[in-house]
Amino acid sequence: ESSNLGDAGALALARLDAVPGRAKAVVLVSDGEQNAKPGAATPPAEAAALAAALGVPVHAVDCGGDAPPERAEQRRVGRELLRGVAAATGGAFADRPDDALA
Repeated sequence: ESSNLGDAGALALARLDAVPGRAKAVVLVSDGEQNAKPGAATPPAEAAALAAALGVPVHAVDCGGDAPPERAEQRRVGRELLRGVAAATGGAFADRPDDALA
């Protein structure tokens, strides 16, 4: 099992490309973990660059909450990737732990 923020963004952009003539945006809701193996998926920075080139803002929502100590670094990296994708595309970032959504 793995999740890749880049694949999610690239898929959303491909779907939006099929919708003609409307203002477009992506809302990326994630557990905040980027754990796909390098080279096996679309890098998040590549998807963000494509979104920016297309003028599509990506609004990123991190719903992952706090990670146990053994995954803390992975969570930190994932959270920074989400922030970076939002910033690179003119989107917003929101940090919403699980209990805030209940």
